[in-house]
Amino acid sequence: MDKNSNAVYLLADHPFLNTKHAPVFGKLNINDSIFFYSQLFTNNLRNLSGLQNQTNIICCLDSMDQDFIPKSFIPEEVSLYFINTKNISEQFDNLNTKFFQHHLNNVLIHLNTFGVSLNKFTKMFDLLSIEDESIVIGKTKEEKVGFIGSNNLNEEIYKEFFLSKLNYEKYLADVSNKDNFVNVLSGFLAINDMEDFISLYDELSKKESLEYCSEEMHERFTHLFIEYREFLK
Repeated sequence: MDKNSNAVYLLADHPFLNTKHAPVFGKLNINDSIFFYSQLFTNNLRNLSGLQNQTNIICCLDSMDQDFIPKSFIPEEVSLYFINTKNISEQFDNLNTKFFQHHLNNVLIHLNTFGVSLNKFTKMFDLLSIEDESIVIGKTKEEKVGFIGSNNLNEEIYKEFFLSKLNYEKYLADVSNKDNFVNVLSGFLAINDMEDFISLYDELSKKESLEYCSEEMHERFTHLFIEYREFLK
């Protein structure tokens, strides 16, 4: 890989394709839960597609999903790497050896983060493209950390992120103690429960959501909103 290149890692926190091991999402049944997780994943992946000429995209999925990946689910130009999400905080060393140290700028985004457009990804790398050490934090409306980006290999910056549902204020305090420029981008969603499902429904009713969720993806989510409309009241 090109040491001068950027990399984005789409990180799963749990299996989401394996029917025996994927967690049920809120009030959804298991099949609809898998469909929902898959659409959140696909939406982020599609928003990243505009970066493929200058950025390596790595999908980090749970090893339990390895035999359950649908054909054409992962584009050929995207790298696929399997991890043990039960010990997700211990994945740094493997990812560092395999990927991080081969790129100048690394961005990690949780699968359940919603609302990150191509323009936002581009802005992240612009903020990281300086000589001084820099961090970008994606703050969700739920006060969680949806993504981070860094142009250095400070182990603590990455390891903290691997903690699921990471608290924004705590993470900001931790990284602010280090010698880095800290940049914060905000306004994203972390989709973890039925309240977030309702927030997603409200978000997709906004015209500007087309910037980070295409009409085709809108239709896929709408299928679920119709199916579970009694929970949207």
